[in-house]
Amino acid sequence: MPRGRKGKQRKRAVKPRVSQDPSIWHNFVLGSGSGCYVAHGEASWVIESTPFDPEEWDAPDSVPDLSLDPETMLLTAINNTKVFKSYFISFPYGARAKRNQNLKMGETTRDDGTQYNVITLILILNPYQVMDLCILEATCDMSEIELFSDIKELPAGWSFEQLYKPDNIEEREPVGPYVFPIGGNKEILCSQGNHGGFTHFYPQTRYAVDLEAPIGTPILAVADGEVVEIIQSNTVSGIHANNLFKWNSLVLKLDDGNFVEYVHIRTNSSLVSVGDQVTAGQQICETGNVGFCPTPHLHIQFHSTRDPDAPTIPFTFQDIHGNIFCPVAGKTYPPAK
Repeated sequence: MPRGRKGKQRKRAVKPRVSQDPSIWHNFVLGSGSGCYVAHGEASWVIESTPFDPEEWDAPDSVPDLSLDPETMLLTAINNTKVFKSYFISFPYGARAKRNQNLKMGETTRDDGTQYNVITLILILNPYQVMDLCILEATCDMSEIELFSDIKELPAGWSFEQLYKPDNIEEREPVGPYVFPIGGNKEILCSQGNHGGFTHFYPQTRYAVDLEAPIGTPILAVADGEVVEIIQSNTVSGIHANNLFKWNSLVLKLDDGNFVEYVHIRTNSSLVSVGDQVTAGQQICETGNVGFCPTPHLHIQFHSTRDPDAPTIPFTFQDIHGNIFCPVAGKTYPPAK
């Protein structure tokens, strides 16, 4: 048993609603997250998911968010609070999940350009839930274990129902329509849409879309505006959770008062400077894969203010044929001309 937990039979946790589509899962294309494993309260790969019981623990008031049993190498996530919690966990080892399933590793790249393989687990735990995740296949001493995590409480009132609501039910009228943000001559796949179950479950990313494109594809201004921020010196890429804090991005303040943020742009690809005025359809930078980025793509989102904690807002694009839309996972869209 994980360190600090007593041996005791536990009750099964309640499972959230899950999608029936085998390739699109909660507005996310499953094939676009190689090496990542997601669990919203439960998942088929999770060894066991149960309610948190204080009587199982030697010190229930000081239970850790993560536990790794030194004998069995069982990795367990624990939420002993009354709110939902998100967990991003990365480790450079193989792992076995339920029924001895081998979890596939994915690639990540360091600042110096070296590549290595990791597994990243992306979890949302219910209030008062324990999730036995997998068995790490690490042979090093416990003191040398590499286990990175980013754990956050989700806002009060957050629920799976909020995350899984239909795409056509929004909290406010969408802004736009704006010019589609990617040029070139190839159809663009949306790999994650609004309320995407992969990473778009925070207020700051709820209304956002991921558009896959080869590195170096032109990124365009969606409307007239001013360049207010450019970050383009980072070089890490791949699925390590530490990359969540090392992205490249470009932000425009649009003439309608809204702000648009382009994320994962190619290193040193900006064609504009802070303070420059841009026009709709003008190329401003190139697509990349910098930051937490399983595949090269553009993450784009809109805000009504520049407050760092400002929630995202719904938006629409207009394609070259005049169609107004917001991208949905699994569908392709023509590039802007």
